[in-house]
Amino acid sequence: FRALVENCAKALAFREVFVTECIGGHPGRVRMLCHWQDDDFAEDVEYELAGTPCARTILEGRTTFIGDRLEALYPAWPGQLAYLGVPVFEPDGATVAGHLAFYDDRPRADIAALPVFRILAARAGAELLRLRAEARARKHLATAATASRRAVIHDLASAIVHEINQPLTSVHAYAQA
Repeated sequence: FRALVENCAKALAFREVFVTECIGGHPGRVRMLCHWQDDDFAEDVEYELAGTPCARTILEGRTTFIGDRLEALYPAWPGQLAYLGVPVFEPDGATVAGHLAFYDDRPRADIAALPVFRILAARAGAELLRLRAEARARKHLATAATASRRAVIHDLASAIVHEINQPLTSVHAYAQA
């Protein structure tokens, strides 16, 4: 995401660009996966969608463009004049997985219809799916490692029981004889 976000910000001359992911099952909350602000990467945060232009993009699942007067429409975003939000969809094409958000502190012409934004959203969606697959793979590897450790402990315990039991059985047999 870092290269995608940085290149978008520089090529399109936006002051702030970030990619978000909807947090599992909670449509009103997102987590930033990469955040570019003022020519450098900024801290990734989680935030509530209520009262943000991002809510329209994610909850309605459509590209949102506000070219001027953003801070008048959304007072919680002072200093921002323009916003472009592009939804990122799950493979089913209907469920919004997150979004690409572009903010600027100067008025912008409507560039939302440019095909490049659909391409960027598709690329962000593919990257999001890759990250989720990696997380699932790490979880499965951790589960397999735990099962493997338990099997080794079981085998070791069986070997110890056998090694202790064998001499005791011999002693018992000699004692009976």
